[in-house]
Amino acid sequence: MSTETTTWKIRVAGYGTFDFIGTEAEAEDMRCHKARWEQAIAHKWRADLARESDRIMAAIAEQLDAGGGAPSALFAKLRKARAAEAQQRYVDANLRRGSGDELEHGPYRYQI
Repeated sequence: MSTETTTWKIRVAGYGTFDFIGTEAEAEDMRCHKARWEQAIAHKWRADLARESDRIMAAIAEQLDAGGGAPSALFAKLRKARAAEAQQRYVDANLRRGSGDELEHGPYRYQI
């Protein structure tokens, strides 16, 4: 998790959406706390909408806050976006520069 402080949006069913400023770990702790307190489901996302999953989650929360339901297609899109982001984080963490024009990934070496 990131250690940089940023603004997060946290939506709690039956309570609403509020801003929280802190690290991702602090935002996750607040999300869990409010969900337990309200005995409801809670979601969090970056307020700057930098990631695709943040933009999708904001759209879902907007529809839920308006009193309607969110289409299941949005939740499917959210799962795909989060999976792609997780895969990219894995690649970024495991790819490192080799000598010259090569990238190493575990036991594999790729020419670029």
